[in-house]
Amino acid sequence: MSSPNGCYSHTPNLRVRPVEEMKSCVVFRPNPPKLFMLNLNAWLIFELCDGSSPDHVAQRYRKSVAAQMSEREADRHLRIGIKNLHDQGLIELKLTD
Repeated sequence: MSSPNGCYSHTPNLRVRPVEEMKSCVVFRPNPPKLFMLNLNAWLIFELCDGSSPDHVAQRYRKSVAAQMSEREADRHLRIGIKNLHDQGLIELKLTD
């Protein structure tokens, strides 16, 4: 999975509350205000976006889901998850030279 240079991180000022008993995570984005309920997969991807490079996020994601799906399937799920979280304003890619 070829990735741009940079790192994925949470958008500043988010409020994050895991809801373990519901196997989900609630994230409040203040600007513009919106509440999100992340399923387990989205929550995992969100947590992996901790300032890590795209390649490191992908490696850790593949390792986390290896028992449930193939590497190709994992890459597809990760691409979709990253896009959705980015489009919702919950993560950002900070590019580096």
